[in-house]
Amino acid sequence: MSDEFLHQVNDDALGAAAPAPPEEQPHPIATAINGLVHRARDVNFAARQFMPIAIEVKKRQSEEILNALEKKTPLLEDLDRHTRVLAPTEHTDSEDS
Repeated sequence: MSDEFLHQVNDDALGAAAPAPPEEQPHPIATAINGLVHRARDVNFAARQFMPIAIEVKKRQSEEILNALEKKTPLLEDLDRHTRVLAPTEHTDSEDS
């Protein structure tokens, strides 16, 4: 057997890896597409994480507004113009305190 063959067999047995090919710069368009795909995935992930939270917040806000309107309905339906004008300010005064 030749020395070259024995040297190659020894390298393979020791787990020596083949020389790595020289690193190439990725094409600029490929880099842009890759970045766009990753951003789209990030947006998709964020939407899946935060949409349920946002829905709950909006639902809670809607319920609060509906409760305030139901509470103020008698004042708003009052025939006295002064009472109708003061109804919204009473609501804001009670929230401040």
